[in-house]
Amino acid sequence: MNEKIIIYFDGSSIGNPGPSAAAYIIEKENGEVLFEEGIFIGESTNNVSEYKALIYALNKAKEMSIKEIELRTDSELVINHLLGKYRVKSDKIIPLFKEAKELLKNFKWEIKKVSRKEMKRVDQLAFATAKSGR
Repeated sequence: MNEKIIIYFDGSSIGNPGPSAAAYIIEKENGEVLFEEGIFIGESTNNVSEYKALIYALNKAKEMSIKEIELRTDSELVINHLLGKYRVKSDKIIPLFKEAKELLKNFKWEIKKVSRKEMKRVDQLAFATAKSGR
C-alpha cells in the first residue's frame, strides 16, 4: 500500500497495574477504517499496554504491506522514547521499546501527539477490552 496510513494506538490498564488491553485502529487519511483490534493482555501497566498496542499495530501494518505511517497517540512517554528525547529506564519497557524500534525500520514513519478527543474511539476500544477481560 503506497498511500500514507494513519494508526491510532492506545493502552488501558484498570488499576495500573490491573487488567489491561492494547488497541489500535488503522485507517486511510480520509478516515476509512482498514482494521481495528483490541487485545486483552492480562495484568499489566498502562505504559506496557501502550507499547504493546504500538507493537501489535506495527505488526499488522507490516502484514498489510503498508509502507508509510503516521502514528497518533496521547502517550507523551512513548512519543519521547521513540524520538530519543527520553531515555528508556524501565526493565519492563526496554524490550518493548527495542521491538517497536526494530519494527519501525519497515516504514517511513512519523509520530504525533493528539488530543484525548481524537483518541476517543481507540481509547474506548482499549478500555472495553480491558474491562471484558478477554
